[in-house]
Amino acid sequence: SDLPMNTMSEKSNPAKVEIEDMSPHVYSIATGIVKFLSDSHAYKTEGIFRVSGDHSKTHAMHEKLQQIAKPKMNEELEAMNVYDVADLLKLVLRSLSDPLITSACLRHIRRGLELHENLNGTIPHRECLGWYINSVLHSLTPNRYKLTKRIFSFLRKVISNEETTKMGRNPLSTIFGPILLAPKDTEGGALFFSENQKRVKALDFVLQLYQEHPRIFRRKIDSPRNLFSTDTFQVHQKLFVKGERISVFYWGDEVVLALVKLQIFELPVDLLHSSFSETKTFTKADSAIMRGSLEDVKAKKRVQSSPRARGRNFVLPTNINRSLNMQAEVERTSLRPKSKF
Repeated sequence: SDLPMNTMSEKSNPAKVEIEDMSPHVYSIATGIVKFLSDSHAYKTEGIFRVSGDHSKTHAMHEKLQQIAKPKMNEELEAMNVYDVADLLKLVLRSLSDPLITSACLRHIRRGLELHENLNGTIPHRECLGWYINSVLHSLTPNRYKLTKRIFSFLRKVISNEETTKMGRNPLSTIFGPILLAPKDTEGGALFFSENQKRVKALDFVLQLYQEHPRIFRRKIDSPRNLFSTDTFQVHQKLFVKGERISVFYWGDEVVLALVKLQIFELPVDLLHSSFSETKTFTKADSAIMRGSLEDVKAKKRVQSSPRARGRNFVLPTNINRSLNMQAEVERTSLRPKSKF
């Protein structure tokens, strides 16, 4: 039977997290700290997260909060100054059994960063990347996603008040990159330093998009979904070979946005119904064709200008198939290509 998008398997969706969600108790502590910092306007404090607090007081409070079933956050935190509370948040995040943003999610963020660098950050591609990163973050488990969103929203306020805080994207990314993003197993100081710099760069990229397009990140969307072409055809000067994978990250009533290698394409929803499937079924001959050049493919296989329905189609559920009114979000230019089918 056809699988609705919200019941796809982990195999068809590699962005899906591979670890358990964080405990409700730890989530409650972390969100309580972020809320306290926000309510006390700590995002206007000079040197927030850079200036060190009282080490012993911070660790003592961390131990205390772990032992209280339902801590009254405001009462506990009011005895500390803002730098102590900021250090407490970093300590809580470092104490997680797994970093807040998982390795699977980080791989997709780096893919988006590579695409950003290849496109030279042009408009509307940055807006498309905003939708892509938002989709990737939605692949986190519920508590991880909600806490990540709260932290990013607070960091965006700190950056917006950089004139007062003296804390812009780069210093915040340098501090939180190693804390929030899952590390890659490395041996040796040089490799560790290199990986650390990559995490800093990845977080700086996400914070840049979060700063530029906050409305995009307020929208709830589905995590990226892998689909495979069921035939060979050409669309918008792009040759799709049978069995080729695309990663759909934005669904509208009429069009979707899909990542194909290091390019973003806008494709009609009807095309996904007729010419893509959740399962990859192609022969060794098809694999050889995929490795061949465009000229080889044209010589071996007839390119279809109007794809015919083939393979198992899937059903778009109503909550996905509603209009997301993307054109209202993209203010500077349309995403639609000039060419038509």
